Amino acid sequence: MLDQREAGVVALEVVCADSDVASAMREIHWGSAWLTNLLAGRELDEAIRSRDRIGSVLEVIAVALRHGKLQQALFEMVNDLRQQFNCARVAVGLVDRARVKLVALSEAATIEKNTSLAKSYVRAMEEAYDHGKIVVSDTLPESAEFPCIGN
Repeated sequence: MLDQREAGVVALEVVCADSDVASAMREIHWGSAWLTNLLAGRELDEAIRSRDRIGSVLEVIAVALRHGKLQQALFEMVNDLRQQFNCARVAVGLVDRARVKLVALSEAATIEKNTSLAKSYVRAMEEAYDHGKIVVSDTLPESAEFPCIGN
């Protein structure tokens, strides 16, 4: 048990005299403490990573809210995301009538919509939109001109 919920189950068969059962249970209890500590440590690490991610998202939102104009806010947001997460490039698309429109690209004041790079980003965003979830790619297609980071 870890924080009042099951974290794992272990089944043991111990052959011993009835008088030795309490001693065996004590040994099992104390011997399993390392597992409880390991699982608790992993949960703490995940909680810290989650807190850091939430802090990063809040910083990006704060950057976006400083501006009254959407395009300027998006431009600063993609550049801030690129820097915070050490990305090669960050792109933002907005959905209009079930179509994704590329509206911001880090390190680019303007977007040439007909370039192969812009079209690649739009295709990737449309695929994610069609699936209704994040699409992760660990491999880079040979024809791609940019690193796939997993969005």
